[in-house]
Amino acid sequence: MHVKRPTLEDVLFLSALLLGGLVRFAALGSAPLDDSEARLGLLAWQLAQGGEAVLPGQPAYLLLTRGLFELFGPTNFLARFWPALAGCGLAGVAWFLRDQLGRKRSLLLAFFLALDPILVGTSRYAGSQMLAITCLVWMLAAGWRGKSALVGVFAGLGLLCGATFWTGIIAFGVVLWLLRAEIVILWREVLNPKTILIWGAASFLFLGTAFLTEPRGLSAAASGLVEYFRGWVVPAGISVPRLMGAFFAYDLPALLFGGIGLVQALREGHRSWRMMGLWGAGLLVLILAWPTRSVFDVAWLVVPLLAFGAYALAAPFLLEKDEHLPALGQAAITAGLGFYIIYSFLRVPLQTVAGSPVAAEYALRMMIALVMIFAISALVAWGWSLRPVWSGFRRAGVLFLGILWFSALFHVMGVSRHPWAELLREAPRVQDADLVTKIMGQIQQWRPDPHTPLQVAVLDMDRPSMRWLLRGYSQVLFTSILEANSHPEIILTPADVSVEVGSAYRGQELTWTLTPAWSLVAPNEWLHWLFFRDVAVEGQEASRIILWVRADAFPGGLSGTAPAESQPSQGSSQN
Repeated sequence: MHVKRPTLEDVLFLSALLLGGLVRFAALGSAPLDDSEARLGLLAWQLAQGGEAVLPGQPAYLLLTRGLFELFGPTNFLARFWPALAGCGLAGVAWFLRDQLGRKRSLLLAFFLALDPILVGTSRYAGSQMLAITCLVWMLAAGWRGKSALVGVFAGLGLLCGATFWTGIIAFGVVLWLLRAEIVILWREVLNPKTILIWGAASFLFLGTAFLTEPRGLSAAASGLVEYFRGWVVPAGISVPRLMGAFFAYDLPALLFGGIGLVQALREGHRSWRMMGLWGAGLLVLILAWPTRSVFDVAWLVVPLLAFGAYALAAPFLLEKDEHLPALGQAAITAGLGFYIIYSFLRVPLQTVAGSPVAAEYALRMMIALVMIFAISALVAWGWSLRPVWSGFRRAGVLFLGILWFSALFHVMGVSRHPWAELLREAPRVQDADLVTKIMGQIQQWRPDPHTPLQVAVLDMDRPSMRWLLRGYSQVLFTSILEANSHPEIILTPADVSVEVGSAYRGQELTWTLTPAWSLVAPNEWLHWLFFRDVAVEGQEASRIILWVRADAFPGGLSGTAPAESQPSQGSSQN
């Protein structure tokens, strides 16, 4: 039996897939679920326990996650597992279309899809957004290849992903209407509508009912379309400036090189690339016009732009052999001095007054570096020609944008000094959840019988993230008023809420959520945020809580440091 040996191209495609999996699954469960993620996680956990939860219009995520929770229990990692896996599968589209895109373009696209910051950030967030994008992109790729069965399978799965899927499918419907004559010819040549319908109905039925065990999934899928159209009359999404700000902050290289590739593809007149360009334009219009937009909707725009970026960067550098060395030298010097200019700008303190000696010193440094760039460029042009100069500038620009791109990638992975200061979030990041869990675990172990349930009361904090954190405790009371004769071992309250209890308690103030107040970030602070995620203290919004522990729950009981009748009060803390 002859076994085909893997080629270098196969190894590179596999490397892209492995890298995509690494950046998506690394420390996937380390960050606590925020309110938006926890709302879906709690529904999936309720379904896994046999509860009668009302399913929202995204049954694919809920039913798939329910299966994991039934097998392994509810964890942060499993709540985000399916979006991360779908993001890995998105990189496989480039390999699937390698003959249609061209070998070099498809290989570049595979790495772009695997490592793009916005796609990675969306993949690491619990929800249906990445599932919907992957299903639609695979559906379109299968149509391009003429695989009718695959078109039907991913169309059926996509309909189960909820309202977000309709953004992409309606934009593609507009393309079908604009190019209906060409599409009809394509369908007659390579696609079989009957096969699409059969496979689509089968995938919709079996996954939508969790293999005939959960019929409510079908009605939930229908409500996804209702939710999408309701979103046109119920404005509740993020602002357009924040959406586009996230696009520029995380994916400026995709925007620039995607635009260049779009112009090149339109000039060459390829039908498939023109369809992709129209689809991207339709997505942009729908996302900006839809009032209920999410910050993760920007991921839709990234996919066609990355394809056009691969189209642009696959073109060879048109240089003579003796011009490569000066072009590389020009690129290295330009990049080095360019980074020095940016470093000097970032070294200027934010509170420095314009025209001060400090500002003048750094301005002089930046001016000297800029003059050196132009002087060296003039020498290269004089010694060779302008072609290596422009090539050097392009390569330096690619290097600079690549560093920004990888910096954003590490930030969305949580490898950051301030992981809470991200634009690519739907809800504020939960900060001290691990500390709450640690303290409660210690109190549990200090009890005479560690196996008896811990009594916990949560006052005026009925939030999904809090319910998800306490999902493993059986005796948890969410209330707004604590009864006089109630003395739970642990009480959780907002920092600005007063409570009156009859036993001695010790309290510790913690930060529950933290997020930047984006409207208060000054224009000169954005560059610091872009590189370091630094946000001034006055530009932060924090939600603080107090964790109260009954004094006799500590080793030594009331004989320790707490008075017998001390009572927690508003904003106080006893240690």
